[in-house]
Amino acid sequence: EWVEFITETLNFCKEKKIDLIIMDSITAFWPVLNENDNSEATQALKAFYAFTENNIAVFLIHHDNKAGGINGKSIRGASSILQFVDQAILFSRLEGTNENDTQRVLKFRGRLKENNTPIILNFDQNNFKYNLNPGSLHEVSKQYKLDVIVSILEKEKKPLSVNNLHDLWDETFQGKKPNIRSIRR
Repeated sequence: EWVEFITETLNFCKEKKIDLIIMDSITAFWPVLNENDNSEATQALKAFYAFTENNIAVFLIHHDNKAGGINGKSIRGASSILQFVDQAILFSRLEGTNENDTQRVLKFRGRLKENNTPIILNFDQNNFKYNLNPGSLHEVSKQYKLDVIVSILEKEKKPLSVNNLHDLWDETFQGKKPNIRSIRR
């Protein structure tokens, strides 16, 4: 069935002159029973060579594992998935923000020239689109913390010490609480 699906999709792409396919998500389509098995995952992924050999780009969407990780270790399942692709785009939350925050970070890993500069996006809920958030990851994270501190000060309407700010930081809504030294800075 997998070979038939790939063949039919490839023929359709050639016929319609389609030069990019997107599989969202790969696990909904591939025949892999144990996605942690490198050999099994690699065998299924090799089918996509049929597209690339015909100058058709392949964009595979896959999910992160629950434990997270850095440098591509957050990809769920076999490590061969990351090794198979030319470029992985890792989409995650901005570290330290709450789970309802609309900022996301794009990081890139792969065989192509490494770009170690993450791209920070902010979802505009009014217009239902992502906007590029200018600044480095550090600058955006620092600005987020400053915004939280200002909101605490505005809510309290009285002078607060660094310790007060730390104690009033609500991790449920404001994300991971910075240490007192960070708040002081």
